[in-house]
Amino acid sequence: QYAHQVWKTEHGLPQNSIQSIPQTKDGYLWLGTERGLVRFDGVQFTVFDKGNTPGMQNENAQGLYQDRAGHLWVGTWGGLHLFRDGRAIAYTTKEGLTNNRVLAICEDRQGALWIGTGGGLNRLKDGKVTATYTVKDGLSNDHVWSIQEDHDGALWIGTFGGGLDRLKDGKYSVINGEQGLPNSVSGHIEPDGRGFFWMSSYGGILRASEKDLNRCANGEIAEVPFVTYGINDGLPTLECSEGLQAAGGKTADGRLWFPTAKGLVAV
Repeated sequence: QYAHQVWKTEHGLPQNSIQSIPQTKDGYLWLGTERGLVRFDGVQFTVFDKGNTPGMQNENAQGLYQDRAGHLWVGTWGGLHLFRDGRAIAYTTKEGLTNNRVLAICEDRQGALWIGTGGGLNRLKDGKVTATYTVKDGLSNDHVWSIQEDHDGALWIGTFGGGLDRLKDGKYSVINGEQGLPNSVSGHIEPDGRGFFWMSSYGGILRASEKDLNRCANGEIAEVPFVTYGINDGLPTLECSEGLQAAGGKTADGRLWFPTAKGLVAV
């Protein structure tokens, strides 16, 4: 038996649509909404928006991410924001981002932050944009919807319409329909700790061996054997919810969670 409680605008939320809930280490629950960043201490909601947050360029907080140092990063439709002590430091196209609509955030093992946007991939290190990638550099599509680092330090990049990309040692490899990818929309990539990547899409949830994905990206095999999970496997719809940070995750009990257009799914 589970007890539940519902909080809405009448309890202090700026709106009832919640776009992101990251796992953070500070004891608060942080919420991303179209009307600002929200902190919940279990009793009271505190809203941080353009009116009360110095430096905030855009309050549509569609993606939240906490790095290993505990810093909270907020992806908005108006750039990336580092949120600290009630203030925001903004990184936009003026600072070198390829696009201001931030869709995905991932910290690599070197401590660099990778930012997927509606116009390419960006690398942020020590407060500066140090590299940018677009289709001109080998990216299959400029709409970067998810980023995941594998155990070898390669980045796997899910795109909207281009398929699945790997960035390793500065070189791109693309896995799309010709390599067996059932759906070219890769919204979230989640490793299960057992050697498989699980990916949400507009055509169900996909699973593939990390080893096979790397072998294909290396040119050692022509196709990757993907397994597709659909309605017959328990999904309420084939359409997973994409384009937010993060559109999926793994809990300590080993379950993988994916939001869909018709509810939340656990594998």
